[in-house]
Amino acid sequence: MVNATVFFGIAVKGKPLGWVSFEQFADKVPKTAENFRALSTGEKGFGYKGGKSIYWQEFENENFVLKHTGPGILSMANAGPNTIVPSFS
Repeated sequence: MVNATVFFGIAVKGKPLGWVSFEQFADKVPKTAENFRALSTGEKGFGYKGGKSIYWQEFENENFVLKHTGPGILSMANAGPNTIVPSFS
């Protein structure tokens, strides 16, 4: 499986500063990766703001294989077991 990459353009006060890219680990966390990708494109009619999910509810933890080990790692937040929501840290 090839992991998709999502790109964001960064601007401050309308001045473009550059791009940030995020590799989506769909091979390890497919639901989480698809949720982030779809929120990034806005294809479901809403985007990343507001804590919505493309699944319309919290969803279960997929696994804990990947670790938030330092700068550059984007992780979804949760409020406890099986409460994944699209709020990122």
